[in-house]
Amino acid sequence: MENWQLLYAASGQTEKAKEILKELEERVKLNKCGSFWIAFIYLQLGQLGKAFEYLERAYEEHEPSLIWLSPIPYDEIRNDPRFFALLNKMGLSHLAPKKDL
Repeated sequence: MENWQLLYAASGQTEKAKEILKELEERVKLNKCGSFWIAFIYLQLGQLGKAFEYLERAYEEHEPSLIWLSPIPYDEIRNDPRFFALLNKMGLSHLAPKKDL
């Protein structure tokens, strides 16, 4: 995964990001790209359902890139119950953001 591919989604160039997603989804099928990075692009595009679909794949495939899951700064994902469930499955529940009491 090249950094420029992530930049299209982050910079709001959604059409270009969607083109890249199609290519990357094909590369995942050939084990030439990690599911985590596709999840990250979907997250940038605000598509949480697809992001979690690929995060689950990354977990099942034991992708090392998942180390970047906990420090993701996006509230949309950090406040989602699926985020906590995934951290729990990974044995990283202690890294979950603390809720205000």
